[in-house]
Amino acid sequence: MNNIQEQIKQVEDKVKDLRIKLMIEESVLKRLKAIESPEEPLLPLSDNAPILTNVPQQVTQSGTLVANIKAVLAENAGSMHVKDIHEKLKAMSITTDAKAGLAASIANALFRREDIFQRVRRGMYRLRNI
Repeated sequence: MNNIQEQIKQVEDKVKDLRIKLMIEESVLKRLKAIESPEEPLLPLSDNAPILTNVPQQVTQSGTLVANIKAVLAENAGSMHVKDIHEKLKAMSITTDAKAGLAASIANALFRREDIFQRVRRGMYRLRNI
């Protein structure tokens, strides 16, 4: 019986995480559609927008983490290992408030943004040719 309760708890936790991820992706989609439509001005999130807790936010010196990774890869003009990208961003004093840390945030951004970054081999990425 205890094993079933543990499994129920695990599944409930997974469902909760998936709901949070879905909310994030829906927000991103909505913002991207707003950016794409020049006739509709891009407005800040409203006061009644859902507040997500325990969601790490990227905090950088200038621009987004993805933009900073793009700049590092563009400067290198080739593929780079995640560790090398991390070292370059640290040297640029780029930080994040994510609990997982900067290295994990970089790896996550590289993995999630397949439209921008292309995996060459394990741990190696380059800018995708569009």
